[in-house]
Amino acid sequence: MQLGQEYEDYDSEFIQTVTLSVTAGSFSNDYQIVITREDDTEAYALFQEKEFTGSDGTVIPYELYIPTNYDESRSYPVVFALHGSGQRTQPLDMILKRYQMATIWAKDSEAGHNECIVLAPQCTVEDENLENWTTLMAYSAGEADDPFAPMPQLDAAYELLQEVLDEYSCDKDRVYMTGLSAGGYAT
Repeated sequence: MQLGQEYEDYDSEFIQTVTLSVTAGSFSNDYQIVITREDDTEAYALFQEKEFTGSDGTVIPYELYIPTNYDESRSYPVVFALHGSGQRTQPLDMILKRYQMATIWAKDSEAGHNECIVLAPQCTVEDENLENWTTLMAYSAGEADDPFAPMPQLDAAYELLQEVLDEYSCDKDRVYMTGLSAGGYAT
């Protein structure tokens, strides 16, 4: 059985045990590895799908997690998670499903550990060869002078972060940013 990468494969559990045999000289040993992808449908349901329009008119969809026991008399840290290039053209919920970058925080928070608010915007694009969180791809194509300059999507995501910080009871001294691939570059 192969670990599926299709959209519907992310809504089911996958478990497979693989045996690896290692031999080095006279030494030989078998190792069992269990490959697991959980069905995180319950974690996905903790997020709200929303849309934000930046001051320049850039529209970005996003996923937002607010703890189910949210108490506005408390201050919550915020995790700001930026996905990689692959999720720019995928359905919005794939920013949750593809790599547990946002959902792992929500699952911990629901369990009473590291309670936080999680914000995961999506960098939607018209030209996937040039657009991303930063001008890195345009720079690589010879279309930009600076690979680190923010694209409108990153500016809008930052404005969205400011809105979330103002709308909810957030600890502005504990805003954590994480990113994968192009999202790590933007981070």
